[in-house]
Amino acid sequence: LAGHGIGVAMVKDAVKQLLNAPLVQMPAKLTLQVMCNLTSTICAEQHPPKSIVLDDQTAEKQAPPTEYEDVILADETCIEAASAACIIKKALTAVMPPGRVELIPHILSFSQTLPATTRQVLLVCTNGVFRKKPVVAALLDAQRLPSPSAVLPVVAEPAFRFPTEAFFQELRKEGIAAQVRPED
Repeated sequence: LAGHGIGVAMVKDAVKQLLNAPLVQMPAKLTLQVMCNLTSTICAEQHPPKSIVLDDQTAEKQAPPTEYEDVILADETCIEAASAACIIKKALTAVMPPGRVELIPHILSFSQTLPATTRQVLLVCTNGVFRKKPVVAALLDAQRLPSPSAVLPVVAEPAFRFPTEAFFQELRKEGIAAQVRPED
């Protein structure tokens, strides 16, 4: 290291800083709920705790949505999309009027169906999002509601490109929509 101008004092200082840095212990499997809990923990305080332990057992269990009007839809298998969904929810929660929890958008997991009360869908756009059957199913459900939901795309990946007609034809050939909803 000396050849790069790094001396013993600099190494000692770096080690001291590392020992004082916050520690986050993550579970082996990173889920959407774990990411939301991490985002909430870090953003909840002016000074994040010195140590955060997250695992699937301590993660808050999501109740199935029943009366949500605003839903965030993201590819939960993509860490960037899951993180963006959590950050969007946290940012919107911060500007909601106090006591109006019904206005806070719900992050829809792949195991949940779109609630019939949905009025708006915030779609976190990342590459591959339209190849995920749960995402396509939720978008088709949003279209079929008695009062179709508005879909607001949120581009979360710099390389994301909006689908073209050729892309949709490819999906039809692959049968993605038909695998989700045979009538489509």
